[in-house]
Amino acid sequence: MIRKATLVSLLIAFALSVSFIGIASAKNATVTGAIEKVNLKTKTLVLKDDQGSDSKTFNLTSQTEYKINGKSVTQINLKTGDKVQIEVNSKNTVLTLDVKSS
Repeated sequence: MIRKATLVSLLIAFALSVSFIGIASAKNATVTGAIEKVNLKTKTLVLKDDQGSDSKTFNLTSQTEYKINGKSVTQINLKTGDKVQIEVNSKNTVLTLDVKSS
């Protein structure tokens, strides 16, 4: 028979492993749309999705990678109306931002 303390330890270990697996399996998302607003002071970007039905705010960081048509760039001038594709993590932080020129 399993002692009560051992059972509690097993349950705690199981709960921690499930939590870790949930964190490790969190996936990044790709979002496409048009820039509505860029705020360099707060390092945020408001993007309206391609269907035009939803706007969402995302966070830019010093780790965000910028591209133009898939090619990495060191300088970029983001403007309202630019069509972009972004990859974001579960905290809405932009990992990559690719401006799609027409």
